[in-house]
Amino acid sequence: MAALLAACHGYTQTSPNIQETRFYSYGIGRITWAIPKQLEVVFAVPHFTAGPRIKCDNRRYECEVQVGPRDISLAEEKRLQELEQIVKPYLPDAVEKSFKALRKGSVTYATLEDPRPGEPYKYLTVGYTQRGPSMIRFQATTNDSADTAAVIDLVESARAEDALEMWALRFADYTAVCEQRFPGYKNNNSAAFAASPFAKVDVARFFMKQDASRTEATTRRELGAVRERFAREFDAAPQDEREPFCAALPRFIADAAKELR
Repeated sequence: MAALLAACHGYTQTSPNIQETRFYSYGIGRITWAIPKQLEVVFAVPHFTAGPRIKCDNRRYECEVQVGPRDISLAEEKRLQELEQIVKPYLPDAVEKSFKALRKGSVTYATLEDPRPGEPYKYLTVGYTQRGPSMIRFQATTNDSADTAAVIDLVESARAEDALEMWALRFADYTAVCEQRFPGYKNNNSAAFAASPFAKVDVARFFMKQDASRTEATTRRELGAVRERFAREFDAAPQDEREPFCAALPRFIADAAKELR
């Protein structure tokens, strides 16, 4: 999908934050960040995730924010378990000896304090938030809790500009592939999609508006290739995950629509 849209970015100064919009592939679209004025960051080259990472650019602290595609079938309990597994190796050297998840707005995170003298950083913070079809993960090492708070504020500021269109792309693919693989869920899934705001989106037209040089035939052909890629990924998933995903698709559609509101 990266070929369908050029990287979009803008830069405007507002008090007290800096607004920056970047494009992320893998059906994520544009995300606008409000960078706290006191936080020094750069947009680094993409990793294996869907777009440019945000990295701290200051000797006082280090941080990295990554944006990737969201698995809407993953429950919050599972995400908390994943966060605990990331934090667990650091617990023996921390003041806190057990995992504790914290919340600030929509951001879920854990902060550990290292009491050992001579260590370069006192605090380790790891966390995530969900924005439309994206999963945003971050890690920060700091000596000042105010710097930690600024990184969390950056993550909390993320705004998914194209959530409606990107979810429309994804749910159309999910519905079509589930119909082929598990036709018994066709009626429920088709009805849920048709009743959702995503059914009203012409995804091809959306992408064509972003790039006037693209033809409708080329765009629809590339969207077809995206669906084929999802079908291959779906078929590669464990059998015990595929059918439950298709059975639960109406709930996933409803959850995503609720978030838009």
